[in-house]
Amino acid sequence: MRRGIKPRSRGEIIYNILKEISKLEKEGKKTRIMQGDLDWWNFQRYLDFLLEADYITCPEGENCYLTEKGRDLLKRLSELKDTASNRLFHRQF
Repeated sequence: MRRGIKPRSRGEIIYNILKEISKLEKEGKKTRIMQGDLDWWNFQRYLDFLLEADYITCPEGENCYLTEKGRDLLKRLSELKDTASNRLFHRQF
């Protein structure tokens, strides 16, 4: 782990990717979604998971978009993130 960087949970990474896609739906190219968040290999793993679970769609040669299921997940994760006692976004050591 690099100095000064707090490790993130899987839930937080998924939340960040979904949030970025929702902001960039008009220009949601993979590289724009990924910027500064993850290395390409890890980003691709999360993207594959989100595609297979039908949370996002990335038609070949087009931008990525949230599906209705993805919008619902983003809303739920946002609500969970706002809950201070949520362990999904706060690691326990």
